[in-house]
Amino acid sequence: MKPAIVFAGEHTHSSFYSTVHGAYLSGRTAAQHLLASEEPDEIIMESDGSDLSAWIQGIALD
Repeated sequence: MKPAIVFAGEHTHSSFYSTVHGAYLSGRTAAQHLLASEEPDEIIMESDGSDLSAWIQGIALD
C-alpha cells in the first residue's frame, strides 16, 4: 500500500538539513518512494547450498 502522505525537504534529511542539496535529495527519495512499484523486489541466487564456502570463494571481488 502506498503512503497517503510523504514528507520531503531540507528538514527531513538526516545529514544535509538546512541545505539546498538536502531538500533536493529528500525530494528525490520521496518521489521514488511514491513512484515505486507496489510489488516487492525479489533477489534470487542459485546455489545448491551444500558447499557455501566454495560459493563464497568463487565470488570475484576485483
